[in-house]
Amino acid sequence: MFSSTFTCFCILETLLLTHAFLNKNSLKIFRKPDNLKDDSLYGFSIAYQSKHSRLLVSAPQGSHAGQIYYINVNTGKITKDAWEKYFRKLFGVEDDDIKHDWWLGTTVTAGSDFYVTCIPRYTEMHLYSNKSEDKVPAELSICFIKQNDMSYKLQYISERDRTLNTTNFRDLMDSFGWSIHVASNQEDILIGGAALYTGRVSLYNALKTNRQPKSINQISADNPVKYNFGYSVSSGQFFSNQTVYAIGTTFGDKGYGKVYFFNTNLDNIGAIKNEDQVGSMFGAVLCSATLHGRPSLLVGAPTFAENQDSYDVGAVYIYAAKSIGSNSMKLMIVIKGTKSGGYFGHSIVSLGDLDDDGNDEIAIAAPYEDNGKGAVYIYSGVGILEGKKMERIQPEGLHSFGFSLAALQKENECNGLAVGAIGTNSSVAVLDSMASITVKLNGSIEIKNNATKRQELEITSCVSVEYPKKPVEIKADLEITIQIFNNELCTLDKGKDQFTYVQNIKERKSKLCKNNIKANCLNNEENNLIISYEITATLKEYPEDTIDYDPSRVLLSERSHLSYQANKYKLCEGKICKPVLKLHVSSTFLKPYYIVGSSSSEYFSVNVSNSGDTAYGACVELRLRGALVSQFPSECTTQAGTDTIICKNKYSIGKDQQWVVGKIKLEPRQDIIASTSTEKYNVEIKSVLYNDCNKPDQVDDEVTETYALKGDTKNIYITGQTNPEGDVDVTPNGLRTERKSFEHLYIIENKGITNWNGMKVQITLPNASYIAYPEVPIKIYTVTSYLECAIDNRTQDDNATVTTCNIGDLLRSDKTSLTISMEIVPNKLELDENKPNITVTTTLKLLGTSQILSKESLVKLQVASVPIWVIATASVIGLLLFGLVVFALYEFGFLKRRNKDKLVALKKEVYRQSIRRSHIRNSMRATARRKSTEDVQFLTDDADDIQEREMTIDEQLQQRYK
Repeated sequence: MFSSTFTCFCILETLLLTHAFLNKNSLKIFRKPDNLKDDSLYGFSIAYQSKHSRLLVSAPQGSHAGQIYYINVNTGKITKDAWEKYFRKLFGVEDDDIKHDWWLGTTVTAGSDFYVTCIPRYTEMHLYSNKSEDKVPAELSICFIKQNDMSYKLQYISERDRTLNTTNFRDLMDSFGWSIHVASNQEDILIGGAALYTGRVSLYNALKTNRQPKSINQISADNPVKYNFGYSVSSGQFFSNQTVYAIGTTFGDKGYGKVYFFNTNLDNIGAIKNEDQVGSMFGAVLCSATLHGRPSLLVGAPTFAENQDSYDVGAVYIYAAKSIGSNSMKLMIVIKGTKSGGYFGHSIVSLGDLDDDGNDEIAIAAPYEDNGKGAVYIYSGVGILEGKKMERIQPEGLHSFGFSLAALQKENECNGLAVGAIGTNSSVAVLDSMASITVKLNGSIEIKNNATKRQELEITSCVSVEYPKKPVEIKADLEITIQIFNNELCTLDKGKDQFTYVQNIKERKSKLCKNNIKANCLNNEENNLIISYEITATLKEYPEDTIDYDPSRVLLSERSHLSYQANKYKLCEGKICKPVLKLHVSSTFLKPYYIVGSSSSEYFSVNVSNSGDTAYGACVELRLRGALVSQFPSECTTQAGTDTIICKNKYSIGKDQQWVVGKIKLEPRQDIIASTSTEKYNVEIKSVLYNDCNKPDQVDDEVTETYALKGDTKNIYITGQTNPEGDVDVTPNGLRTERKSFEHLYIIENKGITNWNGMKVQITLPNASYIAYPEVPIKIYTVTSYLECAIDNRTQDDNATVTTCNIGDLLRSDKTSLTISMEIVPNKLELDENKPNITVTTTLKLLGTSQILSKESLVKLQVASVPIWVIATASVIGLLLFGLVVFALYEFGFLKRRNKDKLVALKKEVYRQSIRRSHIRNSMRATARRKSTEDVQFLTDDADDIQEREMTIDEQLQQRYK
């Protein structure tokens, strides 16, 4: 009698969830109170308070103001919250005095012991000028926190935030409360008001203090918004361990839905948008969850339609960060509805981790599916990224089922789901979920009697169990079956080829085994194989098959291994077999390095050679880093919850024989984190060989192949320009009184094949007293967003400041522009004729590459002196212009006299009269000489003659032609 260790175990991994998470027998329906009218919209919004084990259900049209009800999920008791008393105290009005529908409870969101709600349609007479007669009705919502039956009115946004970018009376109103989100820290509260203006979002940071909220409005220039900002709100640690706020708008700025991301400083750090369809209402619903171990964001688009033959089908988009440190999101999958008019994705909720695999389960509603009946779909945290739904819920008699959803976060039991149905027979349905256990099978064989003709064997069947955190009490009966396959040689006890027993799982024991399972086999000397058997496990009774719901009943998780096969071989000629195995690994990866993005797939293969005794139970464990496995041989399986692949030999490996595992297809990374050249990135394939797969601590051989990754840096280009393009001209007076601005613009373009994440640049700036930078001097424009880079992490000396800036992701065929703004400080720069100019230089270096570029601006002094050649040239040009003017005047007759003919005639007449007077004068002189001088004293000699003054020709012309 002895125990043999030469066994080959072949585990068949069965990854399935046999039944759904939610138990249909746990369904409870809470119909609207009888005194509520049919159109009260009971169930419009629902939330759950874990501390009080009660549901909050709103009926925004249940009265003029609206109503909120409590439902005790344990007793089913429904009570109305007494808001009327609070309103009488706050506003001094009775409920009947309210003339407008306030819609209290449009959205109700709860923490463990408090809840937040608003009246988004509250109207009051508001004064918008200094004149009392200018009071007009204005919609100014009021929001409340209710904790321990005490209600607190939240403060309004500040007047500065209200009047930001507008003075229009209509734009100054608000309508907060159509979306509300309480962050995981149970303190930060986001409240969206998308109905008026372009939409607003307020952030209340302190739950229990009455502080004025912060307004989220710092939209970057590259992510404009015009419509319904704040339609949906959420938060999560999407990019790092810091909280990020997500805010949706269904129409963005051009009709396409968008989701904006803000850090805790309320800076816009990125956005995602859907430009596939206008009007799909992308961003109407936001839900944060953990999927595949990563913080993820689910975005609902309830009016999505894939083609013109469908309408309002709906879809849900799932995003996760592209990489650590990246502010960009990557689309993981789009889950589409199946029926027109269903509005799939109208509401989404994370149910939490129901099966303890580190991933949240998700509920997605299509409230108008099947002619308005509605349905809710349940997805596991693993299956949702493959588009695999697990359960469809559609109770009879309800309409618009799934209009609202809420997770029931329970302390000692598994989480549940509440579903609002606002249609006919308005109701709220509650379903409880079931916990899951993870079961893994194992077995062993001992030879008890090795007689000549027959062998007596004993099989041991073991069940390893991983338990959920809650509930504390577990009830499950596993039906274990052992079956042999070579029944012509072996039989189980009593001549059967199958043996079944029930293993009760009640106490939290990690391993449960059953021994003494007898088997008898013929001693066949010609065959090395003694026995081949399989152990399988199923639940004897599934929780949802029972009549009554029992929270201690559990399911089998997706990670369970529900089948185990093993083979038993003989000894090697009566002694322990000692195979000598050797690993041989080959790959299509190029060395010395692999250029990231150069191929969509690569292959590697593993061969095992044996130079010793026969190996019966060999297996190879493959651990990969830096690449994903997309295809592998059938003899290989993925170890649940890890990236490890286990390949097991189905047959023995004889001496001088080989086991060829075959090709394993890899999808190498298409992107790489930008870094300095000193950091290394690799694809690593570690192969570990075991002679006996049941003994993983005994390694026969181990090979690690490392393939260096390198980004395509040769095809990244930097170009630049200055603004203004030429010199920066300054004057002596301007240097004393004016601020002269100029910029250096750098453009980085990726024409290569590698996607770069978190690209960093090193910027060298002149460090001089006459140069000033704005508070945030470096502006970065990427394809998807606008960023700002402050001068931090800097080193500084007397001449320059060197800083490092993360410009975000630089994908293939993308461009990023970077602007450095500078100003000359008045009365700081001294330039004169001895030093008429100075050069300002900036330098941009792309870290991890050899790319570097500098740009220069020549600051040049302009003085009021004119060179002689300029004067001479101006004189010549002036004379030429004067000549041209004179010639033109002459040609157009401007210099010609208008009365020339009359002037000629007048000149002749004057000449004739002058001759005549001359003759008369001479005759008078002759006569006078003949007479005595004493008679004509007035006549003198020619020198003394009194000359008669004659009018000039011009004067006569003027006199005649007046």
